[in-house]
Amino acid sequence: DGPVTAAGDELEWLVSAISPRLADRARFWICLEADHQCIGGVIWGAAPGESQRLGTQTQELSALAHGWSLALRTAQIREEARNLNEQLADSNRRLHSAQNEILRSRTMLSVGEMAAGAAHEMNNPLAVISGRSQLLAQQLTDPRLKHAASTIHEQSHRLSEIITELMDFAQ
Repeated sequence: DGPVTAAGDELEWLVSAISPRLADRARFWICLEADHQCIGGVIWGAAPGESQRLGTQTQELSALAHGWSLALRTAQIREEARNLNEQLADSNRRLHSAQNEILRSRTMLSVGEMAAGAAHEMNNPLAVISGRSQLLAQQLTDPRLKHAASTIHEQSHRLSEIITELMDFAQ
């Protein structure tokens, strides 16, 4: 026992993927452990009896494996932190975009309400102007004054159409 163990058949897929040169040799393994889980390892091929030959160096190999484990776990933690940082940045971008959309919607709502209120308030006096100018145009006999009253009526009708468009926009 110790840090060096014979690599069993469960690592055969790894050995064939890494190096076919290990296939004809005895294989040995040092597990890199963190939080009581094997997070990686070192595998090598050697002559049979490698674990007995290295048995006297158990403490050194254990320290080496522990150092490698710490380095590997530190790299994993950094990668996890980088991923979390990217997720946080993406969430912040989406939040900022949503806040901008809400602000734009509120602004459009305010503009719409203001346009509707203004249009309603303008329509009341405009109806009086239009009606009086039409009545005035019917009663006047002087062609120049009659034309002026008709122009007032036409322009009030034009303004009424603009107000209708403004109300349609507000809706």
